[in-house]
Amino acid sequence: MKKFWIVLSLLMLCGCSANPAGLQNTLNQKIEKVIQQPAMCIADNHKTLFSYYAEPSVGRMESTMTSNVFLVDNVEVVMNLDISTVINTKYYPDVLTQPKANGDEIAFLSGKLDACDGNEYDYSVSVYLLNNSKYYVDVQTHYVNFYSAVDYVMIDDVVSQMLKIARSVEVNELEIILYYSSKPADEHEREQVDLFQQEIAESGRLDELLGGVDAGQFEEDEPEVDDPVEDMPDIWMDEFIEE
Repeated sequence: MKKFWIVLSLLMLCGCSANPAGLQNTLNQKIEKVIQQPAMCIADNHKTLFSYYAEPSVGRMESTMTSNVFLVDNVEVVMNLDISTVINTKYYPDVLTQPKANGDEIAFLSGKLDACDGNEYDYSVSVYLLNNSKYYVDVQTHYVNFYSAVDYVMIDDVVSQMLKIARSVEVNELEIILYYSSKPADEHEREQVDLFQQEIAESGRLDELLGGVDAGQFEEDEPEVDDPVEDMPDIWMDEFIEE
């Protein structure tokens, strides 16, 4: 009997007891509980482009104009403002689509949530098993997206905090368009700038969370902002600019 409990404990610690059906069910229950609660519309973090509320238990490690690295129960969580969605919502609303499962997830959930700006938005949660027995969590919401690599037992809590923060986000559409679009914010103002000129702090790059390449080695060409953008890389940037 003693041997049985030792084996069971080891299974729980290594996450080997995870099963997709169980994870899907518990995640769904946790998300429903979060969505049914009132959104925390008392933003305590204000940036030039957006504001949000994070519970006192959520630590903030690094920050740029469009990104944050949080610490949720000792788990690093990257949040990025989805600039392409904000611009597409303004100029190309027809190209906005709800993310769908790609078949590689061990769990995928999607639905709608109400936010502090009074609107209802789509969200999706994807969970993948990594080679190192950790789980990659990808949460897409209307204005911000979240990424993290976590142990199985932490998935529910981390996703809950991601969605709580997402519901509290309010964006400054005018400022975003002035910064990142060559289209006029109104008929009297026009400003053209290059898209994404800052880099998420070194400890917050997604490839570092997953054990990828060294900082500074990840390069991608950015698309034109004046065309509808569906797959814009909103994490990787060229140089770090403090607010």
